[in-house]
Amino acid sequence: MRFAFAVLLAFTLGTPTGVAAAANGPGNQSYSVVATAATDGRLSGSETISFTNTSSAPLREIWLRLWANADGCARPHITVSSLTGGVVVSAARDCTAIKVRLSAALPPEATAELGLRFAIRLPRANTRLGTTDGASFYGNALPVLATTRDGAPLLPPPDALGDPFVASTARWTIDLTWPSRLVAATGGTATRLPAPAGQRRAMFVSSTARDLSIAIGPWRESTTVAAGTRIRLLAPNGTPARGLLTTARSSFTRMTQRYGSTGLHQFDVIVTPGLESRGMEYSGLVLTEPSKETLVHEVAHQWFSELVGSDGYREPWLDEGPTTYGQLRDLKALGDCDLRRPFTGYGTARLTWTLSQFSEHDDWYDAVYDGAACALAKLDRDWGKGAVDGILRTWVERYRGGIATTGDFVALLRERAPAGYDVDTYLRYARLTQ
Repeated sequence: MRFAFAVLLAFTLGTPTGVAAAANGPGNQSYSVVATAATDGRLSGSETISFTNTSSAPLREIWLRLWANADGCARPHITVSSLTGGVVVSAARDCTAIKVRLSAALPPEATAELGLRFAIRLPRANTRLGTTDGASFYGNALPVLATTRDGAPLLPPPDALGDPFVASTARWTIDLTWPSRLVAATGGTATRLPAPAGQRRAMFVSSTARDLSIAIGPWRESTTVAAGTRIRLLAPNGTPARGLLTTARSSFTRMTQRYGSTGLHQFDVIVTPGLESRGMEYSGLVLTEPSKETLVHEVAHQWFSELVGSDGYREPWLDEGPTTYGQLRDLKALGDCDLRRPFTGYGTARLTWTLSQFSEHDDWYDAVYDGAACALAKLDRDWGKGAVDGILRTWVERYRGGIATTGDFVALLRERAPAGYDVDTYLRYARLTQ
């Protein structure tokens, strides 16, 4: 891939955004996008990225993730050009990462701005990144800053098994133009803007999005309100929209009561029959097959993945385990857990495994879902009914907007354990330690 770049860098003073941002950066991330979508899975436009150096040392380079290129360098689905603010010096991770050397070192607590142009062409597929039946899904497709931990970039490779993403929360503004016969969603609040004939245009704003998708398709719209949040369900003709909207409202309401407010003004649910992954979550937006079970799972991800982030490559259990617990709890299905042997059928799989380790035994990957959820359910039996709800509510309150780790979760368990409870024995049972 070839890149052409001009140079422009602006500095302004800023402050790190809380405890989580001090360890994970860059901080104060903001993305401003102007884009036009076509009917054939093409999206093109410009993007401006603003960020703060939250480390204690000058920042000389950053990495951008181009997750749309997960199929590799030979089949790029996104190209980037006209970068301002630095120069690209290398590409990595099958062209899903590019290193940018800033035009000048960025001092601690100072803010820089990058600009670029992009062009995306989706593959023909019913996936989070694909176009099918007149609908286009640009999941994690726009360029984003790679997260750093203690100054070092986290550059997980693309992985077909799970979601390798690790992202900081950011403010997104998207000025989007699209064909007028279609509906668009980003999970953000929309304000209509004047548009050319045959087009629609709106400004979508998400104040604290972690993962972002643009979805455009020929859907019918139905709405309701749950816990102060407008829920919009978008579905093709012939799907059970009314029942799914009721499910979304009731599960969103109950989970808000259990885990706290999401802070969302709007929550978009897009029903996609035949979706390869069955479901996929983004901040304020989910894709789901027409299934109550899958929909409830994706609703739970608004707390465990979007509000509380994690490293989806190194610690995939950390969002899928609590999410599946929340799903089974809401569906009153935790009684199906075998609390004596929650990992039956998952061989020697451990919750401490990375995605690459699970890729060697992909039939054991459900350990991070059902196995982890049932291991959590044991705490309700050991500590008393409602114990896990209390743990997860504290988890959300403490790490909201940040990127948490398994070490953080273990520390919370030790903090909340009843006097005399053997946490180390539980960690071995839950396969969270050797």
